[in-house]
Amino acid sequence: MTPAEEYGDELPLLRLLPLTHRLFSLADTKKQYGLTKSQMLILLALFYRGTVCMSQIAAYLSSSKEQATRAVAGMVELGLMERFERPDNRTHVYVRLTETGRDYVTKCCRELSGNVRERMAESLSGEEQRQLRTSLETVITLLDKI
Repeated sequence: MTPAEEYGDELPLLRLLPLTHRLFSLADTKKQYGLTKSQMLILLALFYRGTVCMSQIAAYLSSSKEQATRAVAGMVELGLMERFERPDNRTHVYVRLTETGRDYVTKCCRELSGNVRERMAESLSGEEQRQLRTSLETVITLLDKI
């Protein structure tokens, strides 16, 4: 039995995980930005999602709340994000990017996008690049609904 037969429709979706990790690995985030990959993922999550509670960050990273707290603490010290509680719900701690954090993520995204564009230009034809962009836009739109 092939993996596709064994796992059905879920297999293509699961294949995205290692592929996105490989794309993200085009940058040495520790060397280039002084941040771990987990910290960079947190910044990106906040950039696209806005305010997130610490338990969501832990789930996003597939880590413990303690590990998420340590990853966030360094970025709070750098002024990239801030912690806060909502008056209507003091049981959760939330984080959001500061203006400095938004500027930082924008800069990092430009550089990471440049790395990905270079790799795409080396590996894919112009038509394949267009197909990939179109397909990714569709996948992202659909995954955001899940």
